[in-house]
Amino acid sequence: MPRYLLSRLFQSIALVVVVSIVMFALISSAPGGPAILYQEDVTEEMAATMRRNLGLDDPIVVQYGRWAARMLSGDAGTSMSNSRPVATLIGQRFGATATLALASLGLALVVAIPIGVVSAVRRNGWFDRIATVIAFMGVSIPNFWLGIMMIILFSVTLGWLPSGGTGATDGGDALTRLRHLIMPALVLGTSTMAQLTRYTRSSMITVMREDYVRTARAKGVPERTVLSRHALRNGLIPVLTVVGVLMPRLFSGAAITESIFAWPGLGRLAVDAALQRDFPVIMALTLVVSVLVIIASLVVDLLYAVIDPRIRYD
Repeated sequence: MPRYLLSRLFQSIALVVVVSIVMFALISSAPGGPAILYQEDVTEEMAATMRRNLGLDDPIVVQYGRWAARMLSGDAGTSMSNSRPVATLIGQRFGATATLALASLGLALVVAIPIGVVSAVRRNGWFDRIATVIAFMGVSIPNFWLGIMMIILFSVTLGWLPSGGTGATDGGDALTRLRHLIMPALVLGTSTMAQLTRYTRSSMITVMREDYVRTARAKGVPERTVLSRHALRNGLIPVLTVVGVLMPRLFSGAAITESIFAWPGLGRLAVDAALQRDFPVIMALTLVVSVLVIIASLVVDLLYAVIDPRIRYD
């Protein structure tokens, strides 16, 4: 295990470096720059001076080295749009995005796994057919449309839930914040929930055809024990892989969901930075999301050994 962790650590560092190089090259080649924020008042001479003072006229290798050195020291630069430290902006919004992503993932797992297991056990029955239709709808419906429809129904028409915000800025208690979280978490987790349902069903159907499951049933082991001890633990391994793949989509989908519900997280910050061409913020957010995705992938790999004791990382 220690050797495996060390190997994955080096691979992760190399992957982060590659991602940062690619993103830095793409952003550096994009049109615009800091002067575009003041394009009505800035002359060509002033724009050239601004670029020279910021070091944007240096070779891209020099610019990347300077940026990487600052990042390693904990300095993510200064936002071009509001002149605030990028690290401060990300730190203020990271908690909101983490709360939304974890809530949507938890909701998806709690709902999808039981439905997938029941659909596999009662394959081709009425429950399976209804679950299949709902799962396909969940995959097909866009987040922005679902979010707008939920706001119209639960906020405007029924008045049950708030239409946006987190409730924290108003000094709300835990129940108030939970009411603000319900719709964004449901919208963000709907697609993940639907996909996990289908993967769980497919995986459980495959596992229940294995010889060890048939042997357990032949020995008279109760069906509930067969499902929980023999089928479910092995059936969750492919599902766990899918969870690791879907994690990046939660962060990318958060940009749309946070914009719809005025959720002050990293996704909304990324949208605002992209519209304003705030390159330091975009680069720092890209790096943060890349690190989070790599960490999630490593955690998923380690959980394999927890679910299936036969798996060893030697």
